[in-house]
Amino acid sequence: VEDMDTGGNRSLPDCLYQDLTKVLATDKKVFWQGAVQERLGAVATKGKTAAKAAMKKGLKYLKNKSGKDSMDSKVESSAGDDTEEEAIQPNESSKSKSVGKGNYFYEQGFCNEAAEVEARIAFSTFFVSLLGDLRSYLTQNAPGTPPVVDKMKFMKGRAQNGDRPGTAMFLLLGHFMRSKLFDEFVAARLRELQTRQAVAEDAPLFALVTNHHRSKKIAFYLDNVRNSVKELASSLPGRYLISWNESVRSRTSALTSMQAYNGDARKALTQLTADCNETSTILVDTMMVLWTRMQEGKGLQWKKTHLALQIIRDLLLNGPINAIAEAIDGFAS
Repeated sequence: VEDMDTGGNRSLPDCLYQDLTKVLATDKKVFWQGAVQERLGAVATKGKTAAKAAMKKGLKYLKNKSGKDSMDSKVESSAGDDTEEEAIQPNESSKSKSVGKGNYFYEQGFCNEAAEVEARIAFSTFFVSLLGDLRSYLTQNAPGTPPVVDKMKFMKGRAQNGDRPGTAMFLLLGHFMRSKLFDEFVAARLRELQTRQAVAEDAPLFALVTNHHRSKKIAFYLDNVRNSVKELASSLPGRYLISWNESVRSRTSALTSMQAYNGDARKALTQLTADCNETSTILVDTMMVLWTRMQEGKGLQWKKTHLALQIIRDLLLNGPINAIAEAIDGFAS
């Protein structure tokens, strides 16, 4: 829901709520994707088994109909049919209850680089729109004099932009204005203006966006800020890790799947070990997928645990030294 004030401006808390809701939806989609694919694969296998059993049952019926079998063979056939029907209906209690459910606590939040970047964009958009424009809370009383803080001006501006008196955001900002944290924040911004410090490429996203708007003379409207944040976030160092993490996750999931691996499994495992040796981030992502597979590997899903243990063994033998610590922490959990 987008709340609009009389001026047609969206409230920043509502926009942040919408952005974070989308981030959670994206995170949940990635988290459940592997489990859903496994569930579909299990359903397809069950249908194939049922079709084979039905075909055999039909052939036996025709055979009995022709009168070639004795009554004893019919009884045996009927017993065999009952056995096949039991085979078609798997024992529900033996199924893994963890398939398609997952466990966020066990995954320690399920590290998802793509969703983390989107969350960073959402919070940066919120804070830049709120505090990025220095003119919203600084006033120059006379030409040539340094600007001073004008808290009333800031609160009036926020009221005009959707955070009206009586709302939770207005009360929160009132407390924030009276805190030492706000005074230190404003003092840091003033030092930046006076010293004219150049913004480094690896500076926080807040500093990059505010400097971009000031240098390009772009108004700090919400849509403008969101576009700038997305543009600058796409060029931040470490962005390449997103596609790398996603490929490692999908490869690990495929190697520990109930379905046969499509390709050279040994070569894929060697590449996975090499990626884990490259950076600890990839190792953590790999181990998280393996712990999830071991959680799912109950009952008929035992193969997932077996394959996950094989990969852990290979990482302990050929992977980085911190794979030992990851394994110890995981098994202790």
